[in-house]
Amino acid sequence: MNTKRIRIVKLVSAVAMTFATIFIFSFRNAVDDTVVFQYQPQSGAHPYDQSFVSDESKWAPAPDQCTSGMSEDAACSIVVLKSNTVGGAGLVLDNTKVSISTGGSSTQATVVNGTGYTNPINIELP
Repeated sequence: MNTKRIRIVKLVSAVAMTFATIFIFSFRNAVDDTVVFQYQPQSGAHPYDQSFVSDESKWAPAPDQCTSGMSEDAACSIVVLKSNTVGGAGLVLDNTKVSISTGGSSTQATVVNGTGYTNPINIELP
């Protein structure tokens, strides 16, 4: 009877470890499939001009998303699937898959929901 219990415990432990391993790898892959891009303000009189903010080449990978402040006056960050970047490398936005939409005024643009990205964050003007 004691041997039977040991077998059952071993079997249950093996099944639990299998499910835990699958869960951990699935979660890791889901997290690794996205990258944060941050807007790189341009120099000049209007660094947050709509034409700059909507230009995919003005966005660069960043370690973290921006934190929105009291007011949300200027574009800051977006989350993009790696499959929506050139070659899936997560380094450059693929302009055939990502189209950045803007709000606000023509010289002080914010980023809003668009195509190929999620979670647009705007910040207080620096």
